[in-house]
Amino acid sequence: MFLVERDTPGLTVGPALGKMGLRTSPLSELTFEGMRVPAAHLVGPAGAGLMVLDHVMKREILFSFSITLGEMEHRLARCVEYARTRRQFGRSIGEFQSVSHRIADMRIAVDTSRKWLHDTAEKVLAGKDTTLDVAATKTVVSEANSATALAALQIFGGNGYLTGTGVEQDVRNALAGTVYSGTSEIQRNRIAAVLGL
Repeated sequence: MFLVERDTPGLTVGPALGKMGLRTSPLSELTFEGMRVPAAHLVGPAGAGLMVLDHVMKREILFSFSITLGEMEHRLARCVEYARTRRQFGRSIGEFQSVSHRIADMRIAVDTSRKWLHDTAEKVLAGKDTTLDVAATKTVVSEANSATALAALQIFGGNGYLTGTGVEQDVRNALAGTVYSGTSEIQRNRIAAVLGL
């Protein structure tokens, strides 16, 4: 693994690519042509790139999906408030079982995500093998984020589809979590491999 400075000759950073969501986080292609990197830019010992990446990815998943947990908590609070104050057919929509059960499921998803993140972080800090735990945590939290974003859209109804509420942006952003840092399918492959399948 090498550290490559942005102005290294032979490295070209392409223009920012348009994305469905996460628009404040630029993404672009990198092209390496005839690029030379000095040995002094080696990160860790030679041949240890995968170990360095594994170390970084465990923390990247835990840190970034801890932010996701905060977004889910905020979304849940917004939905609870909306369900209490939005009235239809002479009562708050939170009194309808279809809405209250959806919010209850959101709460379960938030608490489950928090537990996976916390327990996996403790194992990482203790230096335990967390291959399965990190894969499961990433899958649980990213899929819960997508599910709660879609649930919020249903709770907010037509208002959620409008850009002014930010709910539609939550949906667009949440869907990316099941793709970046290894898709949900890749995470399930890792879990299956740990189980000997």
